[in-house]
Amino acid sequence: ACGRGQWKAESIKVLARTPRGSTLPLELQLELATFDGEPAVKLCVQRRATGTPEPEDLVEEAVNKDPATGFYHRRRFLELLTDRLDGQRSGVRALAYLRPDKFREIEDQIGPIASEEILVQLAEQLRALSQPNDLAGRFGGQIFTVLLERGTLRDVRAWAQNVLARVAERIFEVAHNTLSITCTLGLAEVGPATDRMETLIAAAKRAARL
Repeated sequence: ACGRGQWKAESIKVLARTPRGSTLPLELQLELATFDGEPAVKLCVQRRATGTPEPEDLVEEAVNKDPATGFYHRRRFLELLTDRLDGQRSGVRALAYLRPDKFREIEDQIGPIASEEILVQLAEQLRALSQPNDLAGRFGGQIFTVLLERGTLRDVRAWAQNVLARVAERIFEVAHNTLSITCTLGLAEVGPATDRMETLIAAAKRAARL
């Protein structure tokens, strides 16, 4: 429409999602322009002013989330997981328990500081493949847990297979090193025998050992 001269000079307000999972308000402006002598449409992006963050949001980030990955700390994740399990949901719910393989060897190879960046990038990959309603936590050390809510168990398994495949094909760059990693992922569906936090986590952890 802009290219045909039919676009009114008004901005488009959108919300962008950052790698940490938060949202960023933007305004998009479209303008007629030329590029190498050819007609073109120029897209200008401006950040919308939102004022000072709410105190509750600052506390949530500072106290309840891991600063490196942006995922919930173990304690807060367990609290939220308990609340989710107490609520009624349609479809299928399952807990994913994920850890990178041979991480001690990675630490020996690139050092403990650089290896933390591997976990940060792994968290970014998980976040990119998760849905907004998924609950993700850094369960401890190099362990990540994600509560999934999907339509069917097949959807849950497809998500898990996609995560493992995408991580395996990704090239991780850290401290002037490039390396590939694989992960082990265990799944436990929420059901009569796993409707409590303790039994659900134990089942997912056990599945990751098989």
